Amino acid sequence: MIHYLVTRGHDKYTMRRFRASWAGPLRERVRIVPYEQLPRLRAAEPGLWIFSDLERLRPAERAEATALFARLSAAGPAFRALNDPSRALGRHDLLRALPGNGFRAWRATEPLDGVRLPAFVRAAGAHDGSLSGLLRSGDEIGPAIRRVLRRRWRLRREDLLVVEFLDTSDADGTFRKYAAMRIGDTLLPRHLLFGRDWVVKKAGAPDAARLREEQEFLDAFPHRAEVREAFEVARIDYGRIDYAVHGGRIRVWEINTNPVLVPGPRRIDEGRLERSRRFAGEASAALAALSDLPPGDPLPLPRAGLFRRLSARVPRLPRP
Repeated sequence: MIHYLVTRGHDKYTMRRFRASWAGPLRERVRIVPYEQLPRLRAAEPGLWIFSDLERLRPAERAEATALFARLSAAGPAFRALNDPSRALGRHDLLRALPGNGFRAWRATEPLDGVRLPAFVRAAGAHDGSLSGLLRSGDEIGPAIRRVLRRRWRLRREDLLVVEFLDTSDADGTFRKYAAMRIGDTLLPRHLLFGRDWVVKKAGAPDAARLREEQEFLDAFPHRAEVREAFEVARIDYGRIDYAVHGGRIRVWEINTNPVLVPGPRRIDEGRLERSRRFAGEASAALAALSDLPPGDPLPLPRAGLFRRLSARVPRLPRP
């Protein structure tokens, strides 16, 4: 079995959609497990456990997930776990740890005098892109943060980052966003998206030349070594890296531990449908290989979980 841990509701567009539309025979082996159910989990079934969505975990949930990961890792060959919550780096720490990435992230609660401009505001644990325009003066940063907090009232200042902007557009003003997946030790190129706006979020309808460029990337995956290094720095075993290429090297935007593997078929341009089908097959094969484990007995878990002990004294933070 494959047990996919995720915050409630955030599986609908990621693993649940993949299971329904693309996983084929693997779909019967995928079980979605919300982190919110961990306090009621009496035993862990054997199989592959993927700790996804680490960016959204509240402190108590992360503590509970860390305790479960440690138990699974020590439980013998019938269990395998990916993404140690105690070691995986979030967006802020990753952008600070990557050598020569070309830009940094700053917590909105830090002194911001050293931010290189232009910069923008975004959530530390969500994946909805920039929450501000490009800020070109230090005097603009504080008001921009306050506007975001008024508009996104569930967010707190500690949930926000100020990220330095790096212009990765080509001579024609086109931005490229590369993506690749890590599934255990397997690296898979995912897609290459193009856009005129510096926030490239969705695949448009590319022309023939762009489709050829994307296919060349998928076939050659020229950044494989750099991508693997970034995952190793992040200490993430499962996730999707989004990056650009600038100055002859990759520049990492983030690693999402609960990524959209493949959109629904109706959302994919016809020119990209076959390559999406190919990726889905490769991802399914990688997941199947990782979950091919010897049989074993369920692992009993303490009835009074760590979450219960912590929840009384750790504040419940809003989820981005």
